Amino acid sequence: MEDLKNNYLELHTSIKEYCDKKDLEFDWKNSSFPIIARIYYKQDEDDQVTMSDDFTDNKPLGKVQFIFGQDLIIKIDDDFEIAEEVLNKLKNNIKKLHYLFLQVYFESKEGGPYELGKRSH
Repeated sequence: MEDLKNNYLELHTSIKEYCDKKDLEFDWKNSSFPIIARIYYKQDEDDQVTMSDDFTDNKPLGKVQFIFGQDLIIKIDDDFEIAEEVLNKLKNNIKKLHYLFLQVYFESKEGGPYELGKRSH
């Protein structure tokens, strides 16, 4: 069981680090069904909208969601753009993360959602 949890944590960290290198953010919501992984553009504090006539282009607010219900659904919102290679790598790793999460969940004596190895309520 500990090996599964460690593999889960390592893969979660690896996905977050990969996203960070690509200037993206990664969210993993596993506390309810369906489980959702979300990738979106990293928003810097400098990208905040200000009240002035001097507008600068802010990063888009789009996102891609991997929704694990009965089947995997990939939903892309607000003209989110991502290279195919990056999308495929993320999709494959997120599917592996989902599989590891399910193994940890069902092999847990307590049974219940885990967020980064900690039981969540």
